[in-house]
Amino acid sequence: MDNAKFIQDLLPLIGGADNIKNAITCHTRLRITLSDYSRVKDDMVKSLEGVMATRMSADQYQVIMGDNVKTAYRELLKYVSLQGDSASDSNRGKKKFNPLGIFAETMSAIFTPLIITICGSGLMMGVQILFNKMGLIGPGDTSYEVLGVLGNVAFYFLPFTVAVSAADRFKCNKYMAIAIVAVLMHPTWMALSAGGLDRVLLFDVIPIRLLSYSSAVIPPLLSVYLLAKFEKLLVKVIHPALGTVLVPLLELLILGPVILVLVGPFSQWASDILARGYQWLYGTASIPASMLFGGLYPLIVLSGSHLTFVPLMLDSIGKIGVDYIMPLMSIAHCGLAPASLAVFFITKNAKFKSVAATGALITGIGLTEPALYGVCLPLKKPLVVSCVASALGGLFYGIFHVSALSLGLSPLGSIPLYFTNTFVYWVIGALGTAVLAFVGTWLFGYKDGDEQKIPAYVNK
Repeated sequence: MDNAKFIQDLLPLIGGADNIKNAITCHTRLRITLSDYSRVKDDMVKSLEGVMATRMSADQYQVIMGDNVKTAYRELLKYVSLQGDSASDSNRGKKKFNPLGIFAETMSAIFTPLIITICGSGLMMGVQILFNKMGLIGPGDTSYEVLGVLGNVAFYFLPFTVAVSAADRFKCNKYMAIAIVAVLMHPTWMALSAGGLDRVLLFDVIPIRLLSYSSAVIPPLLSVYLLAKFEKLLVKVIHPALGTVLVPLLELLILGPVILVLVGPFSQWASDILARGYQWLYGTASIPASMLFGGLYPLIVLSGSHLTFVPLMLDSIGKIGVDYIMPLMSIAHCGLAPASLAVFFITKNAKFKSVAATGALITGIGLTEPALYGVCLPLKKPLVVSCVASALGGLFYGIFHVSALSLGLSPLGSIPLYFTNTFVYWVIGALGTAVLAFVGTWLFGYKDGDEQKIPAYVNK
């Protein structure tokens, strides 16, 4: 695929480069925020080579492309000077206010860039556990400790990566964002805590609680959001000649104590409430909740809102060391990929066979869209079969509380993420779901020639 030609063809169909306010990418989608969505020629975008589907979700126009999206995004950046949401705020006011959409768009923009580091560290955790089980290393060994650091680093310093990404989203100085979050993360507080203190007094009057903010998500988010608002106010009232000195000084002098005294403890309290609520819900309704999530996850992906779960998952990993949503995402892939594989074996259409093979392989590794948009959704019946199989797999996972160490591409792309005490159940559930989806699609979901109902494959 010629990415340069693709972007040149795409831009006129979405209103031109000047209509783009912001653009980010996840594993399979170009997520584009536009000033005027009425200028989009959606049917023509869908007809472009390399486009699996398009979606309008969370105030983003999403072009679903599969694993070619990264190179296409880099090509897009050659034509577009991204100014973020501030470039055309007046247009936002003309649209119906959608707080849920804005929240989903914001979470997606902030956490999508972080997934790669979290996945890498999570895999290192799995490697450490695997080597330990094999007797190659053990607690107290230097190698064990080194692998532990590599596996923990992205989580321990998560507030800093959240700060950088949030600064990009909220449009403030990312280096000041790091400094503000470092106020919470400074080792002085833990040293005082280790000495037996639970709080200190600012000016001998104002209490500062000594809390650990490592792996925290909500505190850096709120801190950087406040920084962005305060920074915009300071820039307006301080003369540019003095801004270089006074703006960072006042941000640390005024906002630093506010974050230490109020924002940090409050947001950590809110984070604890969220984590306990998540654990309570999973403990009391894990079976029906897991069954529903496993079966409906492909539809959540269709809506484009699946990344909104990432903050909750990261918070769970930071608080209790594991997450229960990641296995349910993987079980959906265990339904979609075998359904696509069954279609590959049955169809005699060479073009559709190639699409089905790609869908089975890439979705089996861990990307939902190739099998979902390329095979299961257009044919419909394989989607139903895979959702039923995934729901049963989710039920099984809910019974045994199957957990994951981190986020990543799965099932095949990140097997070490599941090296917890429920690993055996993860394997059984994945294989069982795959067999059900494959056999169900073979028997009920597809007959050779069904692809003729899809315009792109008529008489191919």
